Amino acid sequence: MVANAFVDEAMNKISDASVKIYLLIIRKTRGWTKESDALSLRQLEIRAYFKYEKQAAAKTMVDGSIASGSTNTKREPKQLTEKQISAFAQKLAHLPEFASKHSAPGDSYEQLASRIKIKLMNPAQAKKWEPYLKQVGFTGTLMGATA
Repeated sequence: MVANAFVDEAMNKISDASVKIYLLIIRKTRGWTKESDALSLRQLEIRAYFKYEKQAAAKTMVDGSIASGSTNTKREPKQLTEKQISAFAQKLAHLPEFASKHSAPGDSYEQLASRIKIKLMNPAQAKKWEPYLKQVGFTGTLMGATA
């Protein structure tokens, strides 16, 4: 067990991202009454990235509205970045209702994610899969092929 005083002092000294990773590790272990668990770096990156991305997008939207004097929060359609494509491909590969429709027999999660990644690079395909993307954390609207 880690002393509360140590945690309090450390949290004041480390970055917000580091605190989020620490809290995620605690949640995945002690939150499930486990002494330890196997967590991959990829799991931590994906969880921390999605939470950070949502918070950053919300802050940017609010800051932009205040700066422009607008209260309209409608977002313009956009395309996925390379990082988003990689992260969402991993998330979609683990989404049961998506994987059951798009995986080949004997596929590993990594093989499926690799194929998803290639297809998400096509804006028309990404737009088709937008409902699934929203289930795994995408917010906003994607541009279609002609947009």
